[in-house]
Amino acid sequence: MRAVGRENDQVRDDLSAVFNRMPDASLRRLYSQRGRLTRGVWRTAGGLACLMALLAEGLPAGAGMLDLESFLRFLSGTAGEGEAGAAVAMAARHLVRLWDGHTTDADVLARYGCVAWLSTETVYSVLQETMERRGMREVPRGEDRRPINLEGCLRIRSSSDVGSLRRSGRDVPPTMGA
Repeated sequence: MRAVGRENDQVRDDLSAVFNRMPDASLRRLYSQRGRLTRGVWRTAGGLACLMALLAEGLPAGAGMLDLESFLRFLSGTAGEGEAGAAVAMAARHLVRLWDGHTTDADVLARYGCVAWLSTETVYSVLQETMERRGMREVPRGEDRRPINLEGCLRIRSSSDVGSLRRSGRDVPPTMGA
């Protein structure tokens, strides 16, 4: 079993696989729109969007990504026929579950072990590595500290849940349970 922590090699490998299937415009969009990032929903009426929705916004207008399922179908198609496409789509599905805080789901545990949560720092670290590998000139430098909307993250119901997570040594987003 993998160690408890915020990330592991499988998380980073899955992020890299998804990012590698996306056009440059999608990667730029995700990076530039960090302040709109949220958890638990595809899109909100207020303009916030989840990780995969922000990636989908960088696709050509006709791509029609209205929900996670259409995005997963897109990923399957860009990866090619058969197993390669299915593997990238499955990686994205697992990342969504982890991003949304479903860390005790059997499929998430089987893939990632006991990972407390998927941090924005991990997402943006892998994103920057991907952009640099592609030689994208406008690779942002430094860390963007704009907050993200954590509504629905980790399904925390009370301040005692936050305390329990902290006592267990798990990372808790800094804006939660302050």
